[in-house]
Amino acid sequence: MTNRKHLFKLKAFVLCFFIIISQQATAQNYIDDDFLDIIESNARPMLNESPPAFAGNSTPDKWKKESAIVLGYSRSVLFDRKSSGGFFTRKERSLYFLEKVRFKIKVNDNNSVQAFSEIYFRYGAKEDGFIARIIKNDGTIDNVDLKNAVGIEWGNNIPEFFQSFFDQVAYSQYKYYKVPVANLEPGDILEYVTTTKSRLDVTSSGYIEFEPSYEVCSKKYPVLYNEIIFETERLSLRTLDSSDAVFYLELVNDPSFIKNIRDKGIRSIAEADQAIHTTHREVQEKLGFSLYLVERKEDKAAIGLCGLVQREDLPGIDIGYAYLPQYARRAYAL
Repeated sequence: MTNRKHLFKLKAFVLCFFIIISQQATAQNYIDDDFLDIIESNARPMLNESPPAFAGNSTPDKWKKESAIVLGYSRSVLFDRKSSGGFFTRKERSLYFLEKVRFKIKVNDNNSVQAFSEIYFRYGAKEDGFIARIIKNDGTIDNVDLKNAVGIEWGNNIPEFFQSFFDQVAYSQYKYYKVPVANLEPGDILEYVTTTKSRLDVTSSGYIEFEPSYEVCSKKYPVLYNEIIFETERLSLRTLDSSDAVFYLELVNDPSFIKNIRDKGIRSIAEADQAIHTTHREVQEKLGFSLYLVERKEDKAAIGLCGLVQREDLPGIDIGYAYLPQYARRAYAL
């Protein structure tokens, strides 16, 4: 009789333990209402910004037969260094990656609808945020319900443009979720915004080196607007556009540029604008990298170019940069 009691208690304990573990696993794989409030409130300010490039929904006639058209893709990454600890505690140095992504695509047929029938987002830090919505043909907006999101294992072929920059270069294992987009139809526009914050411990690192991460929107669809911004404490790097033609004209005609690089033969603002699109933006869309405009954050002054280039006389990818002479010798190129 005593043995039966012990056996019953053991079975009850095992069952109780199994229930607790199962509840923990469920909590990790599904998002509750509290998490939803945090995720949406973190992303809401970015959704409300509505930059001009994302305001319109029209598409060029030449792309009407495309399965889908990416109306806009923007990624911003801020690198922030912080130190902690003191006399009685271990000193730590951290590098934070604060990222913002906005993606907007018009789906024109059932193939692209199927391709975006599921979307992915990350929730691994309390600062992470995500909102997705569908803009119907008549202008009404349907928000994608994240209550149906399910956690997925790392390495389950998460599409690149749903992954954070940090997760791509640092191979981190932050938690990702996928959610169905049930009411997406041909002619609809799918838009999402996401914010993530990631931390890398660099206490014992003299420098950090990542494998290259190339920003290429899915080549299956044409891209109407593509913007990439990297920020440090003093500088920001972004893709060039027509508003930078005056600066570009000044840079390529500077005597030191002509002497050390080459004379591009650009003598007008119109020629500078054409070069920006053919030499930089088209290369960015094709290869996923290019030279970026370098701006000084304190006054938004355009000071030079910096980025990656593919040179015909070199077997690999090279680093390229050029700065206006008044901004030289200030450690901006380090």
